[in-house]
Amino acid sequence: MCSLEVITEIFAVICFLLHIAAVSSQHWLTNVNAHMGLWAGCHGTQCVLFGIQVPPYMQATRTLMLLALLAGSFSLFSITSIFFQCPFGCISKPRISTIFSTIAAICDQLIIRGGPCTWPGPRFLCAL
Repeated sequence: MCSLEVITEIFAVICFLLHIAAVSSQHWLTNVNAHMGLWAGCHGTQCVLFGIQVPPYMQATRTLMLLALLAGSFSLFSITSIFFQCPFGCISKPRISTIFSTIAAICDQLIIRGGPCTWPGPRFLCAL
């Protein structure tokens, strides 16, 4: 087993745990006495769950974060399978991991970008 594979696995686990923390956090926006996340908002000690009826930008953010989390979990699974010799067919496991990590990164960049796009080409290229 290569030391590079072990280091990659460690970083993949760290990234996955940080992504879970970001999705579940209630501190995306903070104020002096209030904070808000994707799923709930709190003012003082009183918190309210948002449910399904939220603005479209928040639905898009939720969707992209969950897609990125799903892609990251597939990436983590494919990297972890290197240690257990699980067959994936003719595609190499590092390549599968790279594809899913790239999908997760694009979803995250679409969330971070947020503002108006000045790129003259297709809209999804604004995140790159």
